[in-house]
Amino acid sequence: MFNGRGVIALAIVGTVAAMSLTMRAMSQERREAGSIYIDENGDMQVAGRPPGPERVSLVRLIADPARYDGKEVVTEGFFVWAYEDRSLYVSRDDALNFLDYNGLVLSGTVRSSCAGKDLRTSLTEGHLHFVTVQGTFHKLGRGHLNSYYSGTLSDIEIRQIHRQADKIPLLRMEDPEDAPPGKGGRH
Repeated sequence: MFNGRGVIALAIVGTVAAMSLTMRAMSQERREAGSIYIDENGDMQVAGRPPGPERVSLVRLIADPARYDGKEVVTEGFFVWAYEDRSLYVSRDDALNFLDYNGLVLSGTVRSSCAGKDLRTSLTEGHLHFVTVQGTFHKLGRGHLNSYYSGTLSDIEIRQIHRQADKIPLLRMEDPEDAPPGKGGRH
């Protein structure tokens, strides 16, 4: 059935496979606390970090809702806290144009862990700003009047409010009159 070379080749392949599995297991055991690695799902992880909410982008939650369904997550988005509209959107434009499928409806209890801010202040200052929130993600989401959102975030904790000036450098628009010749000015 097998000649001498076939048996040797089969033994080599088996040995290499066993060594590969052993080295992989050893490398996972030897990870230093704080080192970054890629897990079996292709996600970046930090070794030695205690289990807790996973930090994930809002776009990723919307794109792969089944993967995060029922999990506690930390994400960022454009926060709307108004009468009959409590949601987190990918962008300001999505919120202003009522693109609910680019957002999550917010439900359940709400609390704030922003330094020095009570819940009322966090809701007032966070409204129409980007925020970092923590909550439990659910892939099914229906908002007010059955509008379609891409999921629900429940039991919300507002962790940080991002002011636009803190995130985006203020840019001065260039006057076309000041542009060098051939760069769009009237020359």
